[in-house]
Parts: sequence; structure tokens; C-alpha cells
Amino acid sequence: MGKMIDGRFTVLVGVMIGLSCAGLGFLFGTGSDISDIQGLYTTLMVVNIIILVPFCRDRAERIAGKYISKEQGMVEAAGVLRDNVQQLQEEFWIKERANKAKSQFLNRMSHDLRTPMNAIMGYSMLLEQNSSNTQKVEYYARKINMSGHSLLEMINDVLDASSLESGQVKLINSEFSITEALEDVKAAVKPQMDNKNQQFGFYVTDSAGIDRVLADRHRLCQVLRNLLSNATKYTPEGGTIDMIVNLIGTKPGELQFLCQIKDTGCGMSSDFMDRMFQPFEREENRASDNVQGTGLGLGIARSFTELMDGELQVESQLEKGTLVTVRLPLVSAEGTTVVLQNLHHNRNVMEGLRFLAAEDNESNAEILTEVLAGMGAECVIKRDGQAVVEAFEQSAP
Repeated sequence: MGKMIDGRFTVLVGVMIGLSCAGLGFLFGTGSDISDIQGLYTTLMVVNIIILVPFCRDRAERIAGKYISKEQGMVEAAGVLRDNVQQLQEEFWIKERANKAKSQFLNRMSHDLRTPMNAIMGYSMLLEQNSSNTQKVEYYARKINMSGHSLLEMINDVLDASSLESGQVKLINSEFSITEALEDVKAAVKPQMDNKNQQFGFYVTDSAGIDRVLADRHRLCQVLRNLLSNATKYTPEGGTIDMIVNLIGTKPGELQFLCQIKDTGCGMSSDFMDRMFQPFEREENRASDNVQGTGLGLGIARSFTELMDGELQVESQLEKGTLVTVRLPLVSAEGTTVVLQNLHHNRNVMEGLRFLAAEDNESNAEILTEVLAGMGAECVIKRDGQAVVEAFEQSAP
């Protein structure tokens, strides 16, 4: 359409110029007076202006519209480009901060892994040198056990973080006593608290009247252990840690597990709380400089909580303490596990049983054999799964 109008405009201009020239030529040819020629010229100019002005205005508007449209397009393109650059800058700084956090994590791990390992080796040497002193043997054994748990906790954190990142974690639900699970968690963290002379308040209220539940016991206990371990690490000697649990009935056969862990530790700054769930992140201050850990525990606890359809919330104030709240939906398993419950309390349940296990590590094989022997069971170790299958096929019924 634009090209058609441009063509008509060109033709019209040519016609008007032609007519003007023809009129002037006629007057000159007839020897007309100069005033007549000027009058005709003026008349032709007025006519040309009257006729051409609308076309010129239309053409000018169309040309201006093209330039305005192009300018608007350039402005929009510049806006999109600016947004893309800003997004790329934000992604770059996020990755840069993550890489920095990983580097700091590796530097910490090189120190934190050596610390419990050196303790294990040192106390093992002292244990050997003082094997006749029962009191020292018990003391060194406790220290070795605590260092081993610390080392295992860091290794498990790294493995769990890797599994969560790759999406390979799956829940394994089973029936268990929530009271017994909480007692196991308490027993696992109490030695660390005693070592720092911390006061531990442990309160359980069963408003639902339900003890046996169906859930992933291992992951539930791991969440609580991680949170209590953090509270212990960041609470000074002589501080206080409270764990308040309430089992609340919601629907028939269903309940909510509500757990609050409160400490009087160093707390967290508002700046750090914005990134506290990110992997490898740790608050950098004087209170945390000497704390061993991976910076993964809190993020892992939240990930497992959400995996179990729950939620984890954190409230904290610097130099005053932290409150962590965990809410989990649980399903009642009351009345379905009497036999298993009786077996759980039978200390001789392993008596007379025979086990066939695959283990290629000599130390692990020896430990497994001795543990089972102490429970009255017999264990045969094979180096791999194929050897286990062959031994099973050849064994007596």
C-alpha cells in the first residue's frame, strides 16, 4: 500500500510540474505581458500547494511513523537486551558465590576431616599403651567413638547432599515407635552436649494418643539429629538446648508431628538467613570459626523434611539463639505391629541365627562377625555377591 501511494504521489508531482511548464510556455509564446505571466505563475503555485499539501502531509506522517516504529522497536529490543544482561549477571554471581562456597567448603573439610581422624589415631595409640588401665581404656574408647561419629556425620552429609542434588533419594516407610525413635535421637546427641556441659530439655506430649506410626524412620531421625547437632555446635559451653515434641491428632488414623528445637547459641544474622539453606554456606563470625562441619546439615534437614511432605521454619537472632520448627504429617500404625514390637524388645532375637554376608573389606568383615557373635549369631563372610550365592546354594536347608 505504501509503495502504491508513493507512486501516485510521484505521478501527481510530475503532472503538476508539466502543467505549470506548459502554461508558462504558452504565455511566453503568445508574447503576454510579464504581469500576466507572474499572475499565472502565482496561481499555479497556489494550486500546486493546495493539491500537493495533503499528499505531502500524508507522506511525511508515514515516513515519521516508520521512524517512530523503528525507534520503539529499538527501545523494546534494548529493554529485552538489558533484562537478559541483568539475568546473566545474576546467574554469574550466583555461580561465582557457589564456587567460592565450594572452595571454602573444601578448605574447611581438609581441616575438619583431619581433626577427628587424628583424634581416633591418637586415642587408639593411647588405648594400646594403657590397655591394662580399665578407667583410661573406657575414656579413650568414648573419645574414639565420639570422633568416629563426628567423622561419619560429615561424610554422610556430603553423600546425602550429592544424592539429593541428583534426585536419587527415595523414602522407605516402615512401622516404628515414635517414642523409641526420639529416645534414640536423644541418646545419639546427648554425649556431645554433655561434653560441653550444656543443659538439654527433652519434652514429649502425645496429644493424639498414638505412638506407632508409618514413616521413614531413618530420615526422620536424621533431620532431628542434624538440627540438634547444629544447636550443640553453635551453643557455647553451659548453654541450653530444648527439644519440644507434640503429636497432634488431625484426622482418624493421622497425626501431625510438631517439633521445636530451641537453643541459646550465637544465632544467625539476617543476611545469612537469606542463604542459610544453600549448600556449603556457613555464617562467618568468631563463634563459628572453631566449629567443625560441612555447612550442609540445615539444607539437608529441610530437603528431607519437604521430601516427607513437611515443612521446616527457622527463626534466629544474632547472639540470642535460634528456634527451628519441624512439622510432619504422619500415619498411625497402631495395632498392626504387635509381633514386631515384641521382637524388638527381645534381646535374644538373634540367638542361633546364621548369616551369610558379602564384604571385601577385612576390617568391616571382622567387626560384623564380632558384633553378631556377641548377639549369639553366626556369620559367614564371602568376598562378593557371587560367592554368597554359590555358598547359599551349597548350604544345607
